Amino acid sequence: MEETSVKGLHYIDVRNDKGEMTKAALEIKFKRIAVLPPIGKQKRYPALDLTIIMPPSAVRQKAVNQLSGSSSRT
Repeated sequence: MEETSVKGLHYIDVRNDKGEMTKAALEIKFKRIAVLPPIGKQKRYPALDLTIIMPPSAVRQKAVNQLSGSSSRT
């Protein structure tokens, strides 16, 4: 997904550390992929056409930190 270019921007309202509302631009990347079933099951299951939506790396890292309970600040 790193080689995929930004497909669009989505603007959202967020609160900063001081509690003030600010606007942030979220870069949207997406890519269509085909997922094939295992070779032995191809007669019973069709291929799936999926769309992967990927947030920027800073958002991914913050989400991982929140899920693990750690912080990127030390």
